[in-house]
Amino acid sequence: MPGFLKNRIRTITGTDAGFFQSVYYLLSYCSYQLFYGNMLSKLINKFFARPVNYASWLESSITADKEAGIPIHILSKGSTVLPESGYVVIANSGDQFRRDALPLLSRFIISNDFPELISFDFDEVNQKGTHQSPHFNPAWSPHTLAQSNYLQNAYCAKVELFKEEIPLTPEAQYAWLQSLSEKGIRSLHCQEVLLHKQQIKLLKGNTIIQHDSAKLVSIIIPTRNKSFLVKQSVDAILNITTYANFEIVLVDNASNEAELLELLKLYKERLGKRFVQATANIPFNFSALINLGVAHASGDYFVFLNNDTSVITPDWIERMLSKFNVGKTGAVGAKLLYPNHTIQHAGIILDPDIISRHIYLGKAEHEREVSTDRNYTAVTAACMMVSREAFHKVGGFDAAFAVNYNDIDFCLRLMQAQYYNVYAADVVLYHYESASRQHPFASWLSGKHYRHESALMRKKWQKLIEDDPYYSKLNNRFAI
Repeated sequence: MPGFLKNRIRTITGTDAGFFQSVYYLLSYCSYQLFYGNMLSKLINKFFARPVNYASWLESSITADKEAGIPIHILSKGSTVLPESGYVVIANSGDQFRRDALPLLSRFIISNDFPELISFDFDEVNQKGTHQSPHFNPAWSPHTLAQSNYLQNAYCAKVELFKEEIPLTPEAQYAWLQSLSEKGIRSLHCQEVLLHKQQIKLLKGNTIIQHDSAKLVSIIIPTRNKSFLVKQSVDAILNITTYANFEIVLVDNASNEAELLELLKLYKERLGKRFVQATANIPFNFSALINLGVAHASGDYFVFLNNDTSVITPDWIERMLSKFNVGKTGAVGAKLLYPNHTIQHAGIILDPDIISRHIYLGKAEHEREVSTDRNYTAVTAACMMVSREAFHKVGGFDAAFAVNYNDIDFCLRLMQAQYYNVYAADVVLYHYESASRQHPFASWLSGKHYRHESALMRKKWQKLIEDDPYYSKLNNRFAI
């Protein structure tokens, strides 16, 4: 059986279900109309939908606009004087702007109340003049930018953002963009391919792990029973973590398993004040349990950690803390692997059909797409770090999302408050997904929760669900 299929079945049935129980879960999952609707839609698109030719689409997207309503200046290698006002775009060697680029940018700037910087999409032009390899850029992404110059020179900026020197080389442009991340600017993304490049010079940033070791980190782990999972998770933290200044907050939701109660007693004896036990007796509500854990935590930063995870990276806390040195960081998520070392989590994107999905699910752990930090709309709370300040600024987790989408709702509220959520590619854990809880469709009751919380998500966030700012809906659409 293919590895990706094994992973998918595991997420539905859990890891400790027997044969007949697993069959029941699978039949229950497949009985939902939503499952059939999504499956049928994907099959139709795969086998019957005609691929869109990129070059034809690009030509059809060009408007008849010819006049720019505000001054937009094109600067190139020979430019020596910075304009006194207006906006600037920079052309590198071999670059061509779409013929309606300046009028379109002008209209976008005026209709969006004159942002400081407007990024846009670009493509590559080969020696035959064929347009190929479109780069559909995300919204302003400081952590992605810290890794590489993903934006190239596909931006239009207010003259006031520049100092006396004009950045006319790729290296100077990259340094200038990184300086903007430190300042904080009002940036918007225009989803139009406006720049055609003959040459792309990929530059990489200097990734330095810097952190303040004086900061206390509270690792919050909710559980009900499951002593074998808790032991596996906590022992991995204690045995390999190199960061010393942490505490563990175990949120025990009415456990009655003698083995777990004895294990918690042993951890308390071993760790003393560094092990805090918070107790609850409520129907499962992940949001409420996380909020309870935070109320008992003393840390400057919180790590929310599922009990079915196991740390692999020894300096994982240092690496997560270092992400807060870039921009205004909200939630930091980790690379989570299935036991067969394929991707379980490398960032979450919003999807109009199913609300959200884990991007690159089932990919190999070292593939290029999952090997660099990247800003996403959301990351999973199976392993998530957030500052105390940011957590309380957005009001913590919303208990209305008891089972599903609680972490996504939390990340969207962080984004709404101008924070940037980031996937940390260099922080790796195993995630034995659903070892402690089954898939949302595994039973009638869990399916009821799923439908209710799905409706709540759509009511609250439908606009973002339809158009994820960090993942263009144009991705994977074209036949090049």
